[in-house]
Amino acid sequence: MDGEQTGQKEKLSGGELIKQKDAEYIVKSDGTVSCGKVKNVNGKLTIPDTVQDENGNTYVVSEVGKDAFKDNKSVTEVVIGNKVKTVAANAFAGCSKLKKVVLGDAVEVISDNAFANCGKLQTVTMKKKVTRIGARAFYKCKSLKKIVIPASVKKIGKQAFYQCKNLRSITIKTTKLTKKRVGSNAFKGIHAKAKIKVPKKKLALYKKVLRSRGVGKKAKIMK
Repeated sequence: MDGEQTGQKEKLSGGELIKQKDAEYIVKSDGTVSCGKVKNVNGKLTIPDTVQDENGNTYVVSEVGKDAFKDNKSVTEVVIGNKVKTVAANAFAGCSKLKKVVLGDAVEVISDNAFANCGKLQTVTMKKKVTRIGARAFYKCKSLKKIVIPASVKKIGKQAFYQCKNLRSITIKTTKLTKKRVGSNAFKGIHAKAKIKVPKKKLALYKKVLRSRGVGKKAKIMK
């Protein structure tokens, strides 16, 4: 009888914390959790798919929370779990040593300022479900050299890649962008001689959109 009761302990409610040795997670209203502060991060950081509370209940990690790792000075690489759907605002903003980011398969939203001012960030891997790249998401990521924007992306916010001055190679796979769906100065300040590959059927439109959003005259926009 006691064993049955132990196995049926209720899950935590929205707003409650799951505290672990080196991390804390906030339970959301839908029963999933948001990754909050992680202590003692040195080098590589992996956001798990799931976590357990002290009663053994399992929760899906669906979000990297707002400001979770803002201004962290020690993380160099981030691998985000395959259950995370949202990287919240300022989640990794100002991570001064961050060089590599691999987003999980389920990530749909890269929120405003998510990776802003990560001056050493060189590599970002986006998967097939990303629909929105928020305003200033990669603002002044001056070491970023290459980016592939997946076919699923519907919106790119203002100044998303602003002053990414070494961004030389951009591959845009989505056909869903319009002038209204790409924010002002989204690509202003990228490398002057950047090469941007776009879908063949969108070449004429995307040339107009990208030029109006900051891509310079010397940059090549091609199919």
